[in-house]
Amino acid sequence: MTNNHCTECGASLKPDEKFCTECGAQVSDTPQPNVPINIRQPVSDIRNRVISTIEWIGIFLLTMIPIINIIVLIVWAMSAKCRLSLRNYARAMLIIMIVSFILGIIAGIVFAGIIRYIFEQIRESSGITDFDFDDIFSQMKNSPHGEFFSMSMSSDHA
Repeated sequence: MTNNHCTECGASLKPDEKFCTECGAQVSDTPQPNVPINIRQPVSDIRNRVISTIEWIGIFLLTMIPIINIIVLIVWAMSAKCRLSLRNYARAMLIIMIVSFILGIIAGIVFAGIIRYIFEQIRESSGITDFDFDDIFSQMKNSPHGEFFSMSMSSDHA
């Protein structure tokens, strides 16, 4: 092979390569003198630019807004034109949000089970076999503040 650069992207090639390692284009064995080679020039790419402190503050404030934060993080995480540090930050935040959501669901289920267990233990130790709401409301009516409960009960049934 006489070409040492890819004709598609301009990346340097090894003599025995059949495909470009950068863009995946097939490399031909015959020289093509009429085809211009796009040799990459060093460009100050915005994707590699450092994010300033003020920009980080703006990013954090934007990600504090519910719903919008998820949309913005997804856009940043999937964008190829976004700064690399911002894209990595967005991907990390989305992973943390998903893991936190799953752990929150698991913790809620465990907490609900613990509360149910505690109430069952209280019910068993007090001898109550079943809750009878009519008995509970009649006891409330006979309490010192019974007129409040009788008013609220009569307005609920009306």
